Amino acid sequence: MTIPSKAALIKNKGRIPNSVAQLPSLEDPESEPFKLSFRHYKDKLCEINSLLKNAPKRLLMDLKKVGQLNNISQFQQKGISIIGVTNAGAYKVLFNKLPPDIEMKEHKIQGEQRLFYFIIKDIVHIVCIKSSHFDTDKKRK
Repeated sequence: MTIPSKAALIKNKGRIPNSVAQLPSLEDPESEPFKLSFRHYKDKLCEINSLLKNAPKRLLMDLKKVGQLNNISQFQQKGISIIGVTNAGAYKVLFNKLPPDIEMKEHKIQGEQRLFYFIIKDIVHIVCIKSSHFDTDKKRK
C-alpha cells in the first residue's frame, strides 16, 4: 500500500483515498472446501469393520473427495450420492439426538454398504457407516 502524497491529501481534503477505502480482495467463502465431522457419529450402529472387499478403500477415497469439494452440487459429479433419507421406520435410529431439521443423506459406497451424513454450512457430519441395508421390511409393534 502506498502513502498518499501531501499534494493528493490537499487536493482531496476530507476524502479518504480510494486505495485506502477499499478492502483487500478476500477469497469467496463459498470456495472453502467441506470439512468432515464425526461429532454425531453413531458408534453403536457402526459397521465399518464389516465392510467387504475394497469398500474401506473406496470409502476413504470418497471422504477425500468430499473434503476437496466446496459445493453440494459437485457431489454427484464426483460420484458421491446425495440420496435423501427420512426420519421414519428403521432409519429413525440415525436421527436420535440430532437437530430436528437436518436433511440426512445416504451415499452408496459399494453394493449394500452405505455412508449416512448431513451437511450444515461447510461441514459434512458423518453419522453412520453400514455394511448392510437397514431392515426396512420389519413390522414394528
